[in-house]
Amino acid sequence: MRLPQTFSPSRLTLGTVQLGLAYGVANKAGLPTEACANEILSTAVDCGISTFDTARAYGISEERIGRWLSTGQTADIITKLSPLPPDQPAHAAEASLATSIELLRRTPRLVLVHREADLLAPGVEASLAAAIADGRIGGYGASVTTIAGAMRILNETNAQALQLPASLADRRFERAGVTTEAQKRGVSVFSRSAFLQGALLMAPDTLPRHLQRLAQGLIRLDHFAKEVGATRLALLLNAMTSNSAFVSTIVGCESASQLSAIAASAAMSVPALPDDVFEELGDEILDPWRWPRD
Repeated sequence: MRLPQTFSPSRLTLGTVQLGLAYGVANKAGLPTEACANEILSTAVDCGISTFDTARAYGISEERIGRWLSTGQTADIITKLSPLPPDQPAHAAEASLATSIELLRRTPRLVLVHREADLLAPGVEASLAAAIADGRIGGYGASVTTIAGAMRILNETNAQALQLPASLADRRFERAGVTTEAQKRGVSVFSRSAFLQGALLMAPDTLPRHLQRLAQGLIRLDHFAKEVGATRLALLLNAMTSNSAFVSTIVGCESASQLSAIAASAAMSVPALPDDVFEELGDEILDPWRWPRD
């Protein structure tokens, strides 16, 4: 199933977890103020970013977006359900969706399950399909973290969209054929973690110990950037936005100025990167859920 024809996501999608939580390995600013959050949302629209990604699990993100939208602003919203319990998952999905719609004060263009297995739980997909039929949402899909889970969603559901991790350092899903299979089935794929929670924007010598294997790739990336007169940020973004496997690339920020820099960098014309900038890395590096917890 394809996305509704009325929904054409912007090239970049604003990830809004930072608006509701202190998030990211490189985050030094913490949770932004309400004024700062509103400035980020308005700057996104000014930069041509018309799609926002949020979730019930993102703290006060939905609430803040809803207040901003209530002032007459416009954006296409993607949100994610709360993680669903094994007991009565469809009922929990309905409750989560109702809360999101109330807080956002808007019909979400897409509603995703936040855990890939939840879309396969009894009654959940039927509940989301009914929400499309009665106009409460535009479409549904899944945020996935594993290749096996993504393939199950493609093979066993009628999901219209997938959201998956991908970056210059993380091509696991592409190499496994997930994006190719999604294209065959007309399923739109949104990429997230273009900066790996900010780790790919850090100086190599400031990486935490568990991410040290990224250092050599970052050094090679900076060397290439210097050779071609580009920035690391522009190269990281171009690697995703130029990739036809993805309909949109989700980016997060801590401030409006940071978002403006991201949007400007995404608009730059830069050369294609060599395929071997980063060594092939494992889940222990590329999956933040596996990182050590302080």
